[in-house]
Amino acid sequence: MPGLEGGTVSVRAEALQAEGMYEWIGTDLHNQGYAEFFDKYIFKS
Repeated sequence: MPGLEGGTVSVRAEALQAEGMYEWIGTDLHNQGYAEFFDKYIFKS
């Protein structure tokens, strides 16, 4: 999945999640672009 912060951050975040290091994520949605990204890639609408 593409990430807003770059490939390295996405790879590390996915590795931490695979190891059970966290279960929840959060965001403060700075603008409409973030909202559209989450709608398309996270919520898959």
